[in-house]
Amino acid sequence: MTEQHGALRLVANMAIVGNSYDRRNVGDQAGIRAGGYVAPVSIDPYGAKPLYAQLAAILRGRIGSGELEPLARLPSESTLVQEHGVSRDTVRRAIRLLREEGLVFTLGQRGTFVKPKPGHAE
Repeated sequence: MTEQHGALRLVANMAIVGNSYDRRNVGDQAGIRAGGYVAPVSIDPYGAKPLYAQLAAILRGRIGSGELEPLARLPSESTLVQEHGVSRDTVRRAIRLLREEGLVFTLGQRGTFVKPKPGHAE
């Protein structure tokens, strides 16, 4: 990896929290909490893991943490494209992966929702 790519990778993994920079590992956490501010997890465009897999890991983390509860609607494709700076195809592949894992289901023209856990009474 060239020095320039290394610097870009470092910048891609940095989040401004207050007046300081905080280094983080992509996909390992739902965000950095400091003084009530939660910095969004970013996609590492230079990482070895495919972009759709990184996005799926972020969404999986939000589901696992309870931030996205059972039967909650996932953000729209357009919102995920804007928030994470990826293409619509990347978002669709990430959602397809989560669907194959049994974490979400999609209703045509309505959106994608978190699947309830077995035995979950709603």
